[in-house]
Amino acid sequence: MEATSAAMKDSSTLSVVVVMVPFLGQSHLNQFLQLANVVSSYDIPVHYISSTLHISRVKSRASNPIHQLTKIHFHDYPLQFSSSSSLPISHHEDPFFSSEFVKISFPLFECSTNLREPVAELLQSLSQTTKRLVVVYDPMMASVVQDVVRIPNGEAYSFHCGSFVFFANMFNLLGRNDMFPVMDIPPWESCFPAALNRFLEREIEVVKFQAGEIFNTCRAIEGAFLESLVNDIGVEKNKFWAVGPLHQTTMTRNELRRDQDKWLLDWLDKQEPNSVLYISFGTTTIFSDEEIKEIAIGLELSGVKFIWALREGDKCDVLGTNEEGEGPQVPDGFEERMKGMGIVVREWVPQVEILGHSSTGGFMSHCGWNSCMESISMGVPLVTWPLHTDQPINALLITHVLKVGVAVMERQQRDEVVSSSTISRAVRTLMASNEGGEMRKRAEELGAEVRKSTEEGGVTPVVVMVPFPAQSHLNQLLQLSHVVSSSYDIPVHYVSSPLHISQVKSRSSNPQDPTNKIHFHGFQIPLLLPSSSSSPNPKSKFPLHLLPCFEASTHLRQPVAELLRSLSPTTKRLVVIHDALTTYVVQDVVSIQNAEAYSFNCASAFSAFAFMCETLGRNDIVPNKELPSSISCFPSEVLAFLGSQIHLAMTLKFSSGQLYNSSKSIEGSFVELLSKEINGGKEKIWTIGPLHQTIISENRAEKSLVLEWLDQQEPNSVLYISFGTTVSFSEDEIEELAFGLEQSGVKFIWVLRDADEIDVSSSSYEEGRKGPKLPDGFKERVKGMGMVVREWVPQVEILGHSSTGGFMSHCGWNSCMESLSMGVPMVAWPMHSDQPMNGLLITELLKVGVGVIEWSQREELVTSSMISRGVRRIMGSDSEEGDEIRKRAVEIGVAVKRSVAKEIEKNRRKSMATSNENNPLSVVVVMVPFLAQSHLNQLLQFAHVVSSSYDIPVHYISSKPQISQVKSRASNPLNQLTEIHFHGYEIPLPHAQITDLFSKTNNAEEEICRVKASKHLREPVEVLIKSLSQNSKRLVVVYDVLMSWVVQDVVSLQNAECYSFHCVSVFFGLAVTQKLDHMIHIPIPTVESCFPALFLDFFSSQLKLPISDFKSGSLHNTCRAIEGSSIEILGNEERKLNRKVWAIGPLHKMIITDCNEDKRLMEWLDEQEVNSVLYISFGSLISLSDEQIREIAIGLEESGVKFIWVLREGDKLVDLGKRLSQVPDGFEERMKGMGMVVREWVPQVKILGHSSTGGFMSHCGWNSCVESLSMGVPIVAWPMQSDQPFNGLLITRVLKVGVAVMEWEERDELVTSSMISRSVRRIMGSDSEEGDEIRKRAVEMGVAVKRSVAEGDATRGAQSHTQSDGSSKKKRKAANHEELSNALTQSASILAEVIEKASIRLSKAIGEDLNEKHMQLGKELERTTTLTTTQRHKVARMIMQDNALVSYFFSVPDDEKDEWARLLIDGSL
Repeated sequence: MEATSAAMKDSSTLSVVVVMVPFLGQSHLNQFLQLANVVSSYDIPVHYISSTLHISRVKSRASNPIHQLTKIHFHDYPLQFSSSSSLPISHHEDPFFSSEFVKISFPLFECSTNLREPVAELLQSLSQTTKRLVVVYDPMMASVVQDVVRIPNGEAYSFHCGSFVFFANMFNLLGRNDMFPVMDIPPWESCFPAALNRFLEREIEVVKFQAGEIFNTCRAIEGAFLESLVNDIGVEKNKFWAVGPLHQTTMTRNELRRDQDKWLLDWLDKQEPNSVLYISFGTTTIFSDEEIKEIAIGLELSGVKFIWALREGDKCDVLGTNEEGEGPQVPDGFEERMKGMGIVVREWVPQVEILGHSSTGGFMSHCGWNSCMESISMGVPLVTWPLHTDQPINALLITHVLKVGVAVMERQQRDEVVSSSTISRAVRTLMASNEGGEMRKRAEELGAEVRKSTEEGGVTPVVVMVPFPAQSHLNQLLQLSHVVSSSYDIPVHYVSSPLHISQVKSRSSNPQDPTNKIHFHGFQIPLLLPSSSSSPNPKSKFPLHLLPCFEASTHLRQPVAELLRSLSPTTKRLVVIHDALTTYVVQDVVSIQNAEAYSFNCASAFSAFAFMCETLGRNDIVPNKELPSSISCFPSEVLAFLGSQIHLAMTLKFSSGQLYNSSKSIEGSFVELLSKEINGGKEKIWTIGPLHQTIISENRAEKSLVLEWLDQQEPNSVLYISFGTTVSFSEDEIEELAFGLEQSGVKFIWVLRDADEIDVSSSSYEEGRKGPKLPDGFKERVKGMGMVVREWVPQVEILGHSSTGGFMSHCGWNSCMESLSMGVPMVAWPMHSDQPMNGLLITELLKVGVGVIEWSQREELVTSSMISRGVRRIMGSDSEEGDEIRKRAVEIGVAVKRSVAKEIEKNRRKSMATSNENNPLSVVVVMVPFLAQSHLNQLLQFAHVVSSSYDIPVHYISSKPQISQVKSRASNPLNQLTEIHFHGYEIPLPHAQITDLFSKTNNAEEEICRVKASKHLREPVEVLIKSLSQNSKRLVVVYDVLMSWVVQDVVSLQNAECYSFHCVSVFFGLAVTQKLDHMIHIPIPTVESCFPALFLDFFSSQLKLPISDFKSGSLHNTCRAIEGSSIEILGNEERKLNRKVWAIGPLHKMIITDCNEDKRLMEWLDEQEVNSVLYISFGSLISLSDEQIREIAIGLEESGVKFIWVLREGDKLVDLGKRLSQVPDGFEERMKGMGMVVREWVPQVKILGHSSTGGFMSHCGWNSCVESLSMGVPIVAWPMQSDQPFNGLLITRVLKVGVAVMEWEERDELVTSSMISRSVRRIMGSDSEEGDEIRKRAVEMGVAVKRSVAEGDATRGAQSHTQSDGSSKKKRKAANHEELSNALTQSASILAEVIEKASIRLSKAIGEDLNEKHMQLGKELERTTTLTTTQRHKVARMIMQDNALVSYFFSVPDDEKDEWARLLIDGSL
């Protein structure tokens, strides 16, 4: 006891001391020890109490390192174990009477009570050394700690080592069987021995002193049950905490392994991911020899690898003689037969580390709660085999609720011997079936969520929303609730009165998703209805009849405070978001330690800033406009209420920041001013709007009459009129408004309703309201021109409809935000409150609307002429002012939607990054390209395919300048590249000088320069891949074959595999290794004539590196349609070396859409004849002499062929300044209309994919060849160096889809203009039969390539090499079929033209005929009777994209045209 005295002495000045009192079972001891370790990590003294032998046992089996346990003070007391008991067992009643579990556990029940006296003495002595003594006890040890009630500074908390069984029992006692609708909960007596039941009943009788209950669980696993226990059922006397999981949840390969465990974990290291089944039945299970035999045979039959922890169940005297002997025995020869397949372990094993290992794919378990928590948190699905106590109930949670496991048997079969076939079937279901794969996926997702909850700050917060009880306020905070709950998966509690909750839910634009996490709390409050003013009064624009709501809202304070206090113990972070008008209601948040509060403003930042400026005496924020005064906008009662809320907020200072339903695209400058000038930057301000849906789907399940009517109107032709829920008009005002609309001649939708009364919740409320009366005959006169609607309408969908062109509004901020985000200009008619300020923002600052009246004229009657004039200013067809206003409104709408999209993408990426950080990803891919544009580009294209098609994280590595270069030139939109993680490293860029035969070719120096520079990437690449390898189960490195030296360290990583990527043709590789000699009989260039000597030496050295033998295969940017025979030969060669070959090209985009880049260039192409333009480009590395440029220019001029010539200086690794390549004087002037010389980067694939492009003069870089061939464009081949001469031969002599400018032997001679002109005319000449044949072959090859992509020959179809779910495969398959269809349609007309009459271009007469058909098309579509205007427009656009469809449409009988058009729209044709 000396250690005890020392510990108490050390604690003398401490404010808190914790005492842990576990039950004497291993699972209980272990969980308490884990909790003790967590608590002690906060530097809080922890005293752990048990018997001498159980302390020794739990310490020897602890998964925590021994040094961590030194912070815990262990108190071990000797106990005598006896088989006698005061709890007799009935032979007839108890099914467990003869069970081994009772025999080994029975003595623990009685002897544990003997700890009461020493525990009481310890508590008494510790209480004198601390201000607060906290006792955490097992519910089965209640009688042991009952003396805590005599200690003034003591408090006790029960810690449940099994939570789900507690919840199940509680809900059963409370009659809440609806919590388990799909489960048959086993009867208590079938799970617990009678002796244990009596023991538990005795302990429960003692419990009258606990301050709260602690559970080893978390919200990710049992959130719904915790929520119901605290909120729905109303269990508020005790506090509840979910503190699990308590064990270590992150395992890395670098974790120190105990010597006794190393051999087992080393064996796991050698197995495939998810291939091993771990079997363990805890410390209280004893199987018969027959049962062990069946398990062994079942495992053997399953064919699944395993680790089987086969031990006797613990006995009371485990340190004595009972553990001597050999223990349970498996059948003879079993272990020998299973050698290599499985391991039988008879000593203690590190269960958490085994479950956390990537090779472990399943866990056959007894379903003890500790084992369940460990398996779930590691993302490992279970084969459940429960035996007793809480285990059968835990198993139901696993199999029926969480659905992350499969049962070995049904509960009613528990007394039968489980056969080997039953065991084998269950194992194979989990480990080798689609059903098991789905379970594993769910388990991995759940495990990730559990692990995330254990991070510092990673615990999911709970959010409470407290709106002011008025429609606009209720609605905005409900929209925010939907965002928080659905987008961030955070529980939200929404508080108001029952009638206001009913009101806001009935009017919500969000679908009532039953799975959302919004909990509505309706608290009864007095409505204080004054009899004289309970209805709206049109004489006052402010809704004075709603004033009682201000006073009534304050009655929410007490129930809100109680709710906050009950929620506080269930989360580490309680976030209260309250309306600025409910500050008084939430003020008790200051007394809750883990709570934080944010004020939500339902008004604009501009109005808040403007009213603040008024108090500061400033009136200059709107040029030439006097700001409305607060007195003119608000009644004195409201101003007094607002003042009290502001004063309270400034006094208590509990706000952590302010939220505005706005966007920086709308109010950025005023948010900044509000933050800096008014608040001095002390309080944070966030713009979080718009909160409503900004993308409106056309596929509505139920269309309202309003939306159906809108579908039939012209774009921007309808004015929408609505004045919110608080405005009432007099009969005179309604009459003027009606006549004004009629006079304007504009189509309209007018929502004409009385202002809300206080209670709008009753079902008869709407029925009993007749609504304002319209002028006689008005509805008949405007029939067809407008609609008057008296019920609630979907405002956001109306504003988002293409036919809506304007919004006459009261300028409530919610309405303003909805209109602005949809790009709809406004006719502003403000009435009260913040509306006049919002009107100024709309009309004077943003200039996206016009005012009906000046605020100073607000008391005057607004006449019909004023209304008509305001409407026509926006909606008039000849209003230039309206056009400008609409243009600005649309621009703001686009900006707002873009900001929303960016935020969604940002949060998604953040979520992915967090997930990637903490959860081992199944696959991570690293791309390492060579430092040259073609190489960079091809691997970037491949990176995009992998990241976008398979949702796999891709890391792309290069130098910083090269990253910047390849991104700026990418054909993919930048938003598509956000899926790729770019790593740009600073590396030295050396200069190189060589003196061999390539000294004349400036690119040779450049190539050597890139080779030397690339070597400096080895160290940063090594650091990155080692880091990534620890966060993924499988690290795939795809490296350019020229970067072998850089990635060679990948061979040291156990979970890594690598693939070489080849940016050259397979034909080239076979040709240089003389593998094609027996196939082709044409002269092959020597490699020495194509490459610099230093480069050949470098490449040779790459092939000798160990990585060449380590790699799993090679990837080639080609396809069988182009190089089928070459791919076959290479595949056969590599197969001999156990390596695979994949043809994954083409990687570029195959279907060409409208091009936004260089519109001038594409518009010029649009004006040219089909196949009439020659495209000339020599890649990114070639620099031509002035003399050669001159010859090309003359040759093009002589050929008479139209052209686009990309004339750029070759890229330099080090920018030494660029010379401007010059064409001969007067050339560009003479060629005006015939050709274009372009000196910047161009969208090459889109040019080649254009129907006007008929040929490509190219250096024959492989990337250019693949792009040209896939687009069906023949090539004028002019190879310069490297692999290009070989590609030129493939194009001209093998595939015969091009002609050569010159022979390779003539490469050192000047290529003359006549040679150039001649080769151009061979392809492009109108009378060239050779050109027609070449084009025919090229077009046929283009079709074949596109078909190969669509049918899965390319990367997009290489599912065998990546992991992806079924839905992704379906999407890719659908996309492939769509690509094939589109590709064949694009190519068919060209191919037909070549075959039918290759020498004749399409005549103008054909073009005129097509134009005539387009005019006829419009007339034909007008005859369709069942199509809406919108649908007719859509059909016209679709048909006019394909001339063949135009002709076909005319052939469809008139009575079938409607049906045919609908099929076209649906995509069914």
